[in-house]
Amino acid sequence: MIKADDSQIWEGDLGDERGISVPLFISLQEVLALLVSYDPEDKYSPSAAESREIARVLLDALKAFLEE
Repeated sequence: MIKADDSQIWEGDLGDERGISVPLFISLQEVLALLVSYDPEDKYSPSAAESREIARVLLDALKAFLEE
């Protein structure tokens, strides 16, 4: 399970850059599964489906935060 913690999203500065911090919650089981299949030497790893799942959680959280 991968979820964004909407209660902890915040906007701030990191050095001289302004941005948004989005904490993600990833169950330990999911972390282990992601890391088993991840190969940092393979530019196609993780799979498109896994990448899309994580990206959609992040983008949905950013969209909700900015629409508040």
